[in-house]
Amino acid sequence: MTPALQQAVDRVWRVMDGPVPSSHQACTACCLTPENDDIFFRVPRREMPITLLDDWYSAAFAAPASPDLRRYMLPRVLDLLAQGTELGLGFELMLQRFDTGTPELWTEAENAAIAEFEAAFLDAQAVIPNPWGSLDDSLCMFALAGHDVDRLLARIWAWADADLITRLHHDWCIRGGIWIRHTAFWKSDRLSITESSDKVMTWYRAPQLRERCFDVWLKSQHAPTLQTMAEDLYDGLAHV
Repeated sequence: MTPALQQAVDRVWRVMDGPVPSSHQACTACCLTPENDDIFFRVPRREMPITLLDDWYSAAFAAPASPDLRRYMLPRVLDLLAQGTELGLGFELMLQRFDTGTPELWTEAENAAIAEFEAAFLDAQAVIPNPWGSLDDSLCMFALAGHDVDRLLARIWAWADADLITRLHHDWCIRGGIWIRHTAFWKSDRLSITESSDKVMTWYRAPQLRERCFDVWLKSQHAPTLQTMAEDLYDGLAHV
């Protein structure tokens, strides 16, 4: 976990301190185990085990989450997410129940803490290797929770050339070719998610990205390895 990400997680823990919810809103008829149902709110939330949370994510859920449940659960989830722990069906779905990108559901202090986490988590994606899968997985995770995709992409575009080229080459360049990874979790009957998915794919294929790869390839001040990666991306993006 990067220092900035640790700081963001600590801030979320500080500002989201409320009462224990009256319900975890998960199905107990055939999904959540009786044992986990019994201990759900008796375990200190900082110590909620991964097995308990996995069970909760896998269970049918009576959405939307109550305000108390969102504030109670989110700090532990973000803490584990920052550590690279995948819960439920995948990283992409870990924030969906919390609607972290819907400002009206949160206080000003909570929105500020969520924004700090978003920025720190995205910037941590520039570190290779990392435990969070592809960059596309992280973009999908935030989009499914209602975050502004334009803001996410602008943050990534502001990365240093070396960070951006290395990340995209790691995700897309395989066996001498290029394959733009776009997780299946983007598929949704929600118009907002379809629009976000289209924006991301448009950004991946944008002429500006290919031009940036070309510039890095030709700039002699860059390391030869980075120039080679930029060349791979430049050539590959001509065919996607």
